[in-house]
Amino acid sequence: MMQKIVFRADGSPEIGYGHMYRMLALLKMLYTNWQCFFVSDSAPFFLSDELKSMSVPLLQVVKIKYPLPDTRKPGDEIPFDMETILTGNEIVVLDGYWFGKKYQQAIKSKGCTLVYIDDLIEAGNIADIVINHSPGVNIGQYQDTAPGTAIYTGSAYSLVQAPDMYRNKTTQGKLFGQLLLAMGGADPLNYTCTLLQEQQPYISRFDAVKIIVGNAFPHIQQLKDSIAAFPQAEILQALSKTEVYAVMQKSTVAILSASTMAMEYAAVGGLLSVIQTAQNQKYLYKGLIDEKIALPLSELYHADEAICSAMMEKQRHLFDGKAGERFVRLFNELQLQASLSFIKAAKEHLDITYQWAANATVRAYSFNQNPIPFQEHQDWYLQKIEQDSCVYLLAKLGDAFIGSLRFDIKEGKALISYLVAPEQHGRGLGKVLLAKGLNYFAQINTTATHATGYVLPQNTASVKVFERLGFTCSTETNQLCYTKKLNH
Repeated sequence: MMQKIVFRADGSPEIGYGHMYRMLALLKMLYTNWQCFFVSDSAPFFLSDELKSMSVPLLQVVKIKYPLPDTRKPGDEIPFDMETILTGNEIVVLDGYWFGKKYQQAIKSKGCTLVYIDDLIEAGNIADIVINHSPGVNIGQYQDTAPGTAIYTGSAYSLVQAPDMYRNKTTQGKLFGQLLLAMGGADPLNYTCTLLQEQQPYISRFDAVKIIVGNAFPHIQQLKDSIAAFPQAEILQALSKTEVYAVMQKSTVAILSASTMAMEYAAVGGLLSVIQTAQNQKYLYKGLIDEKIALPLSELYHADEAICSAMMEKQRHLFDGKAGERFVRLFNELQLQASLSFIKAAKEHLDITYQWAANATVRAYSFNQNPIPFQEHQDWYLQKIEQDSCVYLLAKLGDAFIGSLRFDIKEGKALISYLVAPEQHGRGLGKVLLAKGLNYFAQINTTATHATGYVLPQNTASVKVFERLGFTCSTETNQLCYTKKLNH
């Protein structure tokens, strides 16, 4: 049976539709492999049409009156509104600043697996997966996440899906062909008209100027008056996503707010300049500039075709068109994680634990790489499963044992030892096993404040697992030490 994924996002002319558009991009990557539902407090025409084309049901909840994002304070959130929708076996994906810790906890309490799309990097996230697609953001910026929270960042997990037909583009010989200008659908502070006024000499150099605004843009008359100075300019409203991509494909240069739309343009390719128009854009703005896939406005006027070509090459490298494959793999791992269960290691598991421990591949990445005699393993194992200071678990998928996980508790630290059964290697189960095991241990743990794991530098698979789960790394003699707080 296909597992259900519930996508939850809201949008409006006032707060914009960026969260919805990101969720639709992710939904398009996943809907053929999972049974999907979209939950929202509104049903704008573009959302209804897109969902209908994919045969994805839209479930509406009570309309919410959102304040503007910049008025939100840490801890502000909406009441939980999916009590009657969720049964407990779904993967739930949230995208929105007001789905706070209480809202997330209500989802987790029902037994669901939780994915959170993030921009703000606030401490204390409890989701199973956090996704932040801002270029340049790294896992180490996330603090005090839940023990088993895994973090995916950067353009490799971009929540935009520019069709290939719009990505083959060249600006050679026509840098000042068409300019795209868009400061967000609502643009309450009217950056659009301000730019037209302040940057008139630069904008006038273009053969065509396309200005995209939303239907709720409150300054439309002022904008119409402003473009009188630009006979080549055209105001575009109520465009479909396909129409937006078509405009991007023809635009050699774009001046955009540091938003999802900027990521979409970077995925299409072109000379991009971004402006931070809201506080929630600060990480995306910084990442686009630092990764050299966009310029600050002050540097745009000096950009030539060589700078444009270098930027487009970097854009093609970062937006490689493989995000969909990565997300399918990630959600397959989440499905495995939801199905994974643990039992306490017992005497009857002696033989299988010996088979795993004695395997040549397992030994190659162990600190003690010498062969292990059965009697030695038996003496150690039977003693270990009786120790009060040891939590020794075997992991199962269905009826099959797929690995083991052990926490040895001493002086407030839980030392991690885990392995994946050799026949299960290559399925991404290391992260799955440790993530779920950390959450399991945190629920029964009463003494340890930190979890610690030691890894040989050449064991790149384990290095990636610990880093993905937000562990802090320090180097000790011939080994890496990874540590994470448990008392979340």
